[in-house]
Amino acid sequence: MTDDDDLYAGDDAATDLTPDEKVGLIPTWIVTRDDLNRAERANIAKGLRWARRGRFDVLDPTRC
Repeated sequence: MTDDDDLYAGDDAATDLTPDEKVGLIPTWIVTRDDLNRAERANIAKGLRWARRGRFDVLDPTRC
C-alpha cells in the first residue's frame, strides 16, 4: 500500500486557499481550489465562445 492509496487523504480541490492566494481575486465567492478551478474553466469557455464568434480568424498572421 502506498500513500496514494490512502482512502482518508484529503482532496486538494477542497483545500481552502491561503490568504496570500486570495489576494487579487475579484470573485469573492472563491474560497477553495475547486472554486478557483470552476471559475477558470468558466472564463476559458467564455473566451473560446468569444474567439469563435466568426468576426475574424484569430490565427490569421496578416491581422497582427
